[in-house]
Amino acid sequence: MAVFDFAHLGSSMSVRGIMRFGSRVEACSKIVFTSDQNFIAETDAASKLGFYVGNNRGMSITSAGGTLHGTWVADVSISTSDRSLKDNIRGLEETLRKNMAGEKAAASTIPAASLPGAQNPSSWLLRQLRPVSYNFRQGVEAKFMRFGFIADELEKVLPQVVRDLPENDNDKQERERQDAPGEKPEPKKGVVYTDLIAVLTTMVKDFNVQLQGLQGRMKSAEGELERLDHDDPMDDEEDV
Repeated sequence: MAVFDFAHLGSSMSVRGIMRFGSRVEACSKIVFTSDQNFIAETDAASKLGFYVGNNRGMSITSAGGTLHGTWVADVSISTSDRSLKDNIRGLEETLRKNMAGEKAAASTIPAASLPGAQNPSSWLLRQLRPVSYNFRQGVEAKFMRFGFIADELEKVLPQVVRDLPENDNDKQERERQDAPGEKPEPKKGVVYTDLIAVLTTMVKDFNVQLQGLQGRMKSAEGELERLDHDDPMDDEEDV
């Protein structure tokens, strides 16, 4: 095994065994695997790292996070949710009441419970939500019908689950086609769909309480009807 403190290669080098580097490995362009169509390369002036398979980008990584492109399948998906990592924990119903009352009322000193309709925030939110079916305009998922929400509409009643998305390559290409490369585009919006699980759970719990109340009233009404039937004076006249 050859050992080099520093080496420049003018063309190429083939290694059939093991190479050990004492410091680091630098790639000036991209790292290519067995197929020329499978590689890792820096994009956007080295601010993004792209992973390509078959010349199709599957994942992009930046200093702030990353983007998964195409369709991904996970055997197991677990979200970090330990209590020790969280702050400002409160019942979701309180947040929904503030959303229902509006930003101005939520920021005032008026108690949330004294606002009109404050006892049924789940019912209010359910009336505001508009589930839709849709198709994406482009991409491999365009041929499939999807179900969900429009982020712009959802932001008006449940802004906590809406996020601004970073600009991607398609957005930049669209700006170039429109001859407006310097203009700052309006950010596209996304929905944190996993957070909607907690919202739907709150709705179900609220409706369950309402259902139990209705069941109690129905039992009382049935008991009253039975009592009236038992005390019906027409029955006494027929007996006479």
